[in-house]
Amino acid sequence: MSADLGGVPTGAVRGAVRQVLPFALATSVVPLTGLVGRGVVVPSAFALGVVLMVLVLPVVVLLQLRAVGRLLRWAALVATFAAMALMLQGIGGADTGGIIVLLLPVVWMALYERRTQVIAALGLESVASVALHAVDPVNPFSAEDVRRIVVFLVVSSLTAWAIARLVAQLARSERAAHKGLETLAAVTAAARAIRKSDDARTTACEAARAVTGASSVLLLEMDGPDHLVLTATAGAPLEPVRITLTERSVSGLAYRDGTPRYVGDVIGDPQVNRRLLALTGARSLLAQPFSHGGQTRGVVVATWQEPHPESAPESLHTLTLLAEEFGSALERMDLDAALEHRATTDPLTGMANRRVWREALPGMMTDAGSLSVALLDLDHFKIYNDSRGHLAGDSVLSALGRSWLAMLRPEDLLVRWGGEEFALALPDCPIDQAVDVLERLRAHVPEGLSASAGLALWNGTETIEGLLARADAALYEAKRTGRDRTVVSADEAHAATTGGRSSTAR
Repeated sequence: MSADLGGVPTGAVRGAVRQVLPFALATSVVPLTGLVGRGVVVPSAFALGVVLMVLVLPVVVLLQLRAVGRLLRWAALVATFAAMALMLQGIGGADTGGIIVLLLPVVWMALYERRTQVIAALGLESVASVALHAVDPVNPFSAEDVRRIVVFLVVSSLTAWAIARLVAQLARSERAAHKGLETLAAVTAAARAIRKSDDARTTACEAARAVTGASSVLLLEMDGPDHLVLTATAGAPLEPVRITLTERSVSGLAYRDGTPRYVGDVIGDPQVNRRLLALTGARSLLAQPFSHGGQTRGVVVATWQEPHPESAPESLHTLTLLAEEFGSALERMDLDAALEHRATTDPLTGMANRRVWREALPGMMTDAGSLSVALLDLDHFKIYNDSRGHLAGDSVLSALGRSWLAMLRPEDLLVRWGGEEFALALPDCPIDQAVDVLERLRAHVPEGLSASAGLALWNGTETIEGLLARADAALYEAKRTGRDRTVVSADEAHAATTGGRSSTAR
């Protein structure tokens, strides 16, 4: 629903009327009280003032609803003082005591308009006051009148100054509250994104960069007791950066003190790490420590490419809020990583478990003739366990896991299949190279024990079960023919012989 004033909503019109109404009533009450005394002394002046005020009030309401020209604003201000002066003159002039009503337009300007309008209102107030005393036919203009006018203007000026200052403070408080709500909403959204992300470190850096307006954000975490290392970035490349805590650096100081450090201009500052500057091109930076698990674990560094950026003070508060999310996110990631490690790793050998094998092997079966799969088994391990005890057996398995894992490529997959049996997947590894790998592994079995291995090459069409069945058959053949050897599945095209330990085809 719209009002008649050019489609302005009715609610806005009502709000403007409510805003103007108290001043209109106050403006009218003071002159009207003069009627109780001497009545209307100059009827023509009083009538003209009332008519002028009636015409001005709708214009004042309109000024609150729409952006209008400056000339109309000034005209409304002049007309308001003229209407008041005429009504006061009509009821007897300055001596009626109604002159206080001239303060109302000054208060209005101090509340709702700019400083220039306030100064203009004070000027018009002084003109109206002098005019009312000057035209008084009964009491000639005197020094006492000058004193009263001066006191009145001083009080009006102080009142306007106090009101304007209060309004400015309220406006700043409102802006700060609005900014605080925006910051809180941004931090809340960032925290939500961090918690949902699979890469909380990078997401946290990106979120911090977004809410602070920084050019780049870096995440430095502890690596041992004496170093901070760069683990994630946003707006800057991730490169190996290592900061020693014994050296004087802003990041190191923030970490050791547990308090944020701000450098408005890094030029010539000896405490700023040169590698971080080269990485970010920073001219100013803010280092905010964060903690999780009850201990300080690292530092978030926000950088700007200009000195003393306007957003830096607010960024200090924002990063303080977000730093808690950094700590919580990293704690959650560490917990997730620990749970994932426990769910996918054999605790005794450090090898992957069968769950990982089921999930990873299908992705390796891409090119025929490139995936070799082996099953390995420790020979006579039950006898060793029974004679030496299970603790000794566990020690052998633990040492075996460390030794074999160190000998393999990152893309190879070694799994504890069960007990003393292991499965090995070698992607992009032809059969002859796979035999060499198995012989190296079998040569590094602890405590003088030996191992047998069965090897098969994926033919490009068979299932995982079929491939493992061929490897298992080859392992059975290795056991049957004397153990301590590698046997290649009979379906493969060739066999290899290595040193004193044999590799045969069945």
